[in-house]
Amino acid sequence: MGSAALGALLVFAAVISPASCQGRPGAVLTQEPDWTPLFTGEQVTLRCEVQGGGDSVWSYRWYRGREQVFPSVSTAHDQNTFSLGPVAQSHSGQYSCQGVRRSDSALSSTSSSITLTVTGTPLKPVLTCDRHQIFTGDSVTLRCELRGDTSTDWRYYWYRDGTVVHQSDHSDTIRAALTDSGQYRCRAGRGTPVVFTQDSDTVQLQVSGRPGAVLTQEPDWTPLFTGEQVTLRCEVQGGGDSVWSYRWYRGREQVFPSVSTAHDQNTFSLGPVAQSHSGQYSCQGVRRSDSALSSTSSSITLTVTALPRAVLRVDPHWSRFYTGEKVSLSCEIYRESTGWKYLWYKDTTDTAVSQTAGHTLTITAAAESDRGQYWCRGQREERGLQSQLSDSVSLTVSEPPTPVLSLEPPWTQVFLLETISLSCEIDGETTGWKYLWYKDTTDTAVSQTAGHRVTGHTLTITAAAESDRGQYWCRGQRGVQSQLSEPVILNITALPKVTLTVSPSSTQHFTRQTVTLRCEVQGGSAGWTVKYWTGRGQVSGCPSRGSRTAGVVCSTSYASESDSGVYWCESTAGQRSYSVTLTVSGGPVILQIPLQPVTEGDSLTLRCLVRLYDYYRRYITYQSTGVFYKDGEKVQPQRDGQMTIDRVSQTDQGSYRCEHSYWGVSPESRVSVRELLSRVTLTASPGAELEEGESLNLTCQAEVTRHPPPALSFVLLRDNSTVSPSTGPVQNTSLGPPSTRPVQMSAVRRSSSGSELYSLLVRRADRSFSGTYRCVVSSHSGVSRESALLHVRVAASKLPLSAYISVVLLVLVLAVLIAGLLYHRTRGLPCAAGKQRDSAEQDQVTLRGRTHSPEALQLSTLNTQAVPLGGEAVYCNVSQKEKVKKNAEVRPEGDILYAEVSLPASTGAAQRESSTEVCYSALNLRTPAAGPWEPPAPSSLYSQVKPKKKKAPPSDQSAASL
Repeated sequence: MGSAALGALLVFAAVISPASCQGRPGAVLTQEPDWTPLFTGEQVTLRCEVQGGGDSVWSYRWYRGREQVFPSVSTAHDQNTFSLGPVAQSHSGQYSCQGVRRSDSALSSTSSSITLTVTGTPLKPVLTCDRHQIFTGDSVTLRCELRGDTSTDWRYYWYRDGTVVHQSDHSDTIRAALTDSGQYRCRAGRGTPVVFTQDSDTVQLQVSGRPGAVLTQEPDWTPLFTGEQVTLRCEVQGGGDSVWSYRWYRGREQVFPSVSTAHDQNTFSLGPVAQSHSGQYSCQGVRRSDSALSSTSSSITLTVTALPRAVLRVDPHWSRFYTGEKVSLSCEIYRESTGWKYLWYKDTTDTAVSQTAGHTLTITAAAESDRGQYWCRGQREERGLQSQLSDSVSLTVSEPPTPVLSLEPPWTQVFLLETISLSCEIDGETTGWKYLWYKDTTDTAVSQTAGHRVTGHTLTITAAAESDRGQYWCRGQRGVQSQLSEPVILNITALPKVTLTVSPSSTQHFTRQTVTLRCEVQGGSAGWTVKYWTGRGQVSGCPSRGSRTAGVVCSTSYASESDSGVYWCESTAGQRSYSVTLTVSGGPVILQIPLQPVTEGDSLTLRCLVRLYDYYRRYITYQSTGVFYKDGEKVQPQRDGQMTIDRVSQTDQGSYRCEHSYWGVSPESRVSVRELLSRVTLTASPGAELEEGESLNLTCQAEVTRHPPPALSFVLLRDNSTVSPSTGPVQNTSLGPPSTRPVQMSAVRRSSSGSELYSLLVRRADRSFSGTYRCVVSSHSGVSRESALLHVRVAASKLPLSAYISVVLLVLVLAVLIAGLLYHRTRGLPCAAGKQRDSAEQDQVTLRGRTHSPEALQLSTLNTQAVPLGGEAVYCNVSQKEKVKKNAEVRPEGDILYAEVSLPASTGAAQRESSTEVCYSALNLRTPAAGPWEPPAPSSLYSQVKPKKKKAPPSDQSAASL
């Protein structure tokens, strides 16, 4: 039987192909996702892969335990995946799979089993927080953990106060802000749809502002000086009841404690300090409960220096003071004066003479007792230290000085239009002083004008005039006034008879150039020589280097820069010429400029000259293009290296130079422009206020600086209207509206020394001549100047007061005479006794009064009947006759004469007593033919007539004594 079985087996092996004898392929089961456990509701997929099956096509069977669960019968499913979901707890078990080859239903091996555990209760995560009370800016980490679950597919959801904040993994780190405070919880979820775990318990997170550290310094001195003590104190503000430790930093380096720990004390003491302790210090608090940090404090800078030395200064910084001046001593300590008191020493450092809270010691009015040596030092009483002593300062106090007034150049005789400077020096110093200048009187200081320029300690008269002649003084002022200087007498004289000429005719010259100066003298040159002044207080003759003199000629063939200066001609008698300022330059560029000054209206040409070496080392001078500057500012570009001003004016004055683009800049020279018309004045003679009928003479005078003077045009204007031109005399021309009387007017021009005059004479002025007059003088070169305004007033003619009085008195006399005649006619009484007689022959009238003006008068009898003169008044008319004696003086017309008239007693029955009779007469004086003065209008004379008593019988004749 055994043999039969073996034979059958061999027959079966022979029948089977070689391929069918290979090993069985194996099935491999995987889970997606591979979570364990699974929660009810989740999805899970089982995948079966047949490995080693070649290119065969497989179907699959799925088992839970030993029971086939899919397909439900003993067949196979074409898909290699088996999905479960949503799972329930009933799906728990061990799952496996097996492959069935479709071609021949051959089976693979069964896969290893996978255990699926489905639970109905979700996990509850645990939420933890490393800190619950944190400060803004701190980092806090929240952790959400599913303990016992190793799955990594969970997604964690974070909630604050019930609202989802965000999703992340199982931990979340927050940079805390105040808005991060609240109740936090978390949960996990996975799958699609998402299956969540339970919510974690809540965690309270409280975020508060970070407490600030405040650093203070005790004492708060700055700077600190070596050897002193200082304590730094750190206070944490806003930290509640927390207990803090402290860290101390200098810069960014922790200096205490020396390691990254904290010190329990909030103070940090340094001392005695050294300069190495200098730096910026700060502190920080560390909360002991959780090592939370406060904010870092603001830094405090500790500056440690050596004990300072006081620096003593004097203000003002003058080398000498004078009695009455204010002096301030300033003591400065290391740029910082706060907290110091100052000790002051004089002549000795043993004992302080004064102590001040401020750093200044002020002497309000210095006295000679204040002179001496001064020191100072600072003192900090609260710190118990003193600074080092300052260096000494010497204070010199004396009586106010006397200035020294000098002339530059040192001339006392100055010509018209010349420039002269007066220099005022006080003890060799010129700074700090304000200078006052006086002329001819020390009552009022001279003010600066156009022709008088004050610069520092110098008064410069740019164009001397005759009005500049006189005595000059100066004094300085700087809190107190100096003494008055000794006077300097300036004598301004007319144009000299000698002229200094320069060849080449320029104020600038090159070095090594031949320059010739010549004195041209009218009437002989004997005794004249060339002098020059270098500005260093020395007057010399012709420069000796390379020069030769021959009488009035000074020629140097080797000019040098030291030859620059002021040159003039001078005689043995002390006379001199105008001065010329020369500049000798060693550079390659000079400015050729005419001799100064120039006159208004003239043409002025400036040239830029360049001097170079040629191939043979010889000098070549040529005119080159250049840029011209006036007072440092560029002038309009000029052609051909020259600048021409057709008509020079005062605005052209200034310092000029020229600049070559390659060879450089010339020295500066000043262009001085003197006025052609130094002054124009308009005067009225005999005065600007007159009456109608009087003469008026208007004179316009122009002071001319050029000789001979140029042709000038005079125009006289009244109220801005032309009155009369300057050409020729004008006859019978009216200045105003037509007059009933012809106006005689004539114009005359004439010259005097340095002046041109134009005179307009009006013979009989009327009121139309009133107005505002001015005179305008012009030259053909366009120079014009006008006078100041002159106000002329012509008033209506007035009668003298005596004329008005005479008229009134005449009216009164006539009234009295008429009243007397009426009275006597009413009573039948005649005016005079006796027969009618010719007054020229029978009545003798004698004037009494002033003996210098006797007059012969004619008595006219008003009645031919003789009347007794007793108690009655006799009124007589007395008229003036021609002089009866030779050489008799005539009484001035207008005087009132009071005369006493004595009449002899008359005969007849009607004779009356004449003791009380009075005769009033009216005297009419005629205008005399001549007299010692002009008489006023005639007036009436009143006289008192008294009858005389006679022993003899009265005669027919009456004698009147006036």
